[in-house]
Amino acid sequence: MDRKINQLSTAENQLEITLTPEEASPLIQAEVAKKITTIQIPGFRKGKAPKHVIKNMYGDSLEYDAADKVANKIFWDAVKELDLRPLNTPGLVDLNYKPGEALSFKVNYEIFPEVELVNYKGNEIEIPLYDVTEALIDEELHNLLSSNSEFEDVDPLDSAENSIVDIDIYNTETSTEMGTPKAIEGDYPLISEAFKASLPTLKVGDLVKPADFYSEQKLIDSYEKTSYQFIIKGFRKKIVPELNDEFVQKISKEYKDVASLREGIAAYYTGYYEDMTNKIYNSRLEKTILDANELQVPASFVERVLDYFIKEETEKAKKKRINHFQKWMILNLPTNLMLKKKLSGRLLKKILSGSKI
Repeated sequence: MDRKINQLSTAENQLEITLTPEEASPLIQAEVAKKITTIQIPGFRKGKAPKHVIKNMYGDSLEYDAADKVANKIFWDAVKELDLRPLNTPGLVDLNYKPGEALSFKVNYEIFPEVELVNYKGNEIEIPLYDVTEALIDEELHNLLSSNSEFEDVDPLDSAENSIVDIDIYNTETSTEMGTPKAIEGDYPLISEAFKASLPTLKVGDLVKPADFYSEQKLIDSYEKTSYQFIIKGFRKKIVPELNDEFVQKISKEYKDVASLREGIAAYYTGYYEDMTNKIYNSRLEKTILDANELQVPASFVERVLDYFIKEETEKAKKKRINHFQKWMILNLPTNLMLKKKLSGRLLKKILSGSKI
């Protein structure tokens, strides 16, 4: 038996095998004999028809079918013996056989390409510089105070500062409310300065036009052809706690005073920024290396990863509401050629570089 591996590309090989007539004949005849035991011919018991009768009916077709089975078995024996590790289902591309003669065949199969990295030293990698500033710590403390605030109902408000306005959409044609009240903070950036200034004069039940409520024209325009306005449902004042040691001990078991809390916030962001910087560095270094090293990605590998993504997105879709277009995209993801092209340029590169997908 002669075996030869032909490299078709960096991602695909071909195993070429030739058996001499002396090697092929007993294997093929053994397969023919197995097939004969299953053949039912009228006038004979199953598998008991004479060989010349079977020969007259089937000709050489039994041997050709047997040659295909022998080639398949020989190939997989070679895969195990040579440790070939095909990525896809191998394809028989050429089988040559005539009864009594040699058997030869070729099988194509995909592999992970062997990569010899070049140009991965001496590159300049630009990374952003992050600073943990006092302003950042102050902002985080402000967020902590805000998230631990309490609210009390008031009517009217004295100012927009630390306030909440409860509103609902009101249909002026039907004189009905939408029934979906929203809580709007007084410093919400999309509400107009005029509305903020008018808060002390507003009362529960007052109507406000979208043009007086919003600060952005596109939001105002979206209500232009409707009969909707906003109805005031209530006012609340945010009671922000004082930043002191007592507050720190109330919200944390780790820190006992404001100073240690500030240090803790600084330490957190220092670690966070270091981790982010390392990730950015590794990502850009990886890109630099991959840009300098062309890789051919096995198509079956891309298909397999795509199938995984599709399954994952399908499971997500089952757990939440999606619109018809999103559902169509999920169901038709395998035919999205742009996505396949994009993935094929990245997925194997990430695997080879040790990155997670």
